[in-house]
Amino acid sequence: MKERRYPRIATNLPAKTSFSQGASIEMEVCQLSVGGCKLKGDDLFDTSRMENISIKIGNRTIEAKPQPLYCNIKGDDVYFGVAFEKLSLFDTIRLKRFISTHIANHGAIWPPSLAS
Repeated sequence: MKERRYPRIATNLPAKTSFSQGASIEMEVCQLSVGGCKLKGDDLFDTSRMENISIKIGNRTIEAKPQPLYCNIKGDDVYFGVAFEKLSLFDTIRLKRFISTHIANHGAIWPPSLAS
């Protein structure tokens, strides 16, 4: 199994995916790392049109330019894996702090040695 570059945590954070031409949809971040995330939604869409992902963490929002990696359908849910192509320095720091705190309190899902 290929090793991941960053620890990954399980979450249920609200997110909004914005598309070219101004449309957007609400989704859920179900897995998160500094390098990307796994999004859960209700509808299948053309991932090449994704322009931005806004992830709500507490009272702050992290903005990321997504690079779509995969799409899976399980039952009524659609899962999208994306890498963060562009993330500001401040958002990177906020994300690292959030993930570190989460791992300290709840563990990680990757790598397994960080899990509680």
